[in-house]
Amino acid sequence: MKKLQELVNDLYWEYDRMSSSGQESLDEIAKIIKVPTQKKTQIELDDSYNINIQTQSKNITRTKKLKSFSK
Repeated sequence: MKKLQELVNDLYWEYDRMSSSGQESLDEIAKIIKVPTQKKTQIELDDSYNINIQTQSKNITRTKKLKSFSK
C-alpha cells in the first residue's frame, strides 16, 4: 500500500498535464488509498500562504510603528 501511495503522490506532479478524466480518476484513487487530493493539497497550501502573508503584514506594521515611535 505504501508503494501505491508513493506512486499516486508522484502522479500529482503531472496533474496539470492530465486530461480532466485522468485528474478525476487520480483523485478517486487517492481518496480510496487515503492520499490527499490535488484540491485538498492546494487548499492547505493556500491557507498556509495566506497565514504567512498575514504574519508578514503584521510584522511590517509593527516595524513601521516601532520606527515612528523611536523618532
